[in-house]
Amino acid sequence: MSRISHGIDYFCTLFKIKKGELAEYLGIKQPQINSWIKGTRDIPQKHLDKLCELFQVPKDKKYLLTRPALSKIDELEIHIILYYFQLNNRNLDERGVKHYKTNIEFAEREIEIQEVINKLESKLSGYTIFPDQFEEKMDKVKRLIENF
Repeated sequence: MSRISHGIDYFCTLFKIKKGELAEYLGIKQPQINSWIKGTRDIPQKHLDKLCELFQVPKDKKYLLTRPALSKIDELEIHIILYYFQLNNRNLDERGVKHYKTNIEFAEREIEIQEVINKLESKLSGYTIFPDQFEEKMDKVKRLIENF
């Protein structure tokens, strides 16, 4: 899936909700949602609360709705929210429940991997490796990856 810039856009895409439908749910006009996405206006708390209710976003994750640009970890967090939403709102058989629980576990592991990648990238950014140290540094990185 291509990167979508704003949290609201990403939620709407995953949950298959059009912005017009979202505006109607919130009792506002669509241009107001567009102004949130463009960053020209903040999302009022009452609308943020309704968005959390609609998408079943835990209070500690509501920042995902206001993010102007999502990281890979943010996208995975939103997928987990979607999977829990589907678990809670669909009449699933045992196979369906297992499917969504597996997706949640997979996304959680992907987050762990992405966190390690982010740490590695931050450690290596701006790092100058002299030719005589390259082999030693590369061996350390390989060992770190193998131990993961």
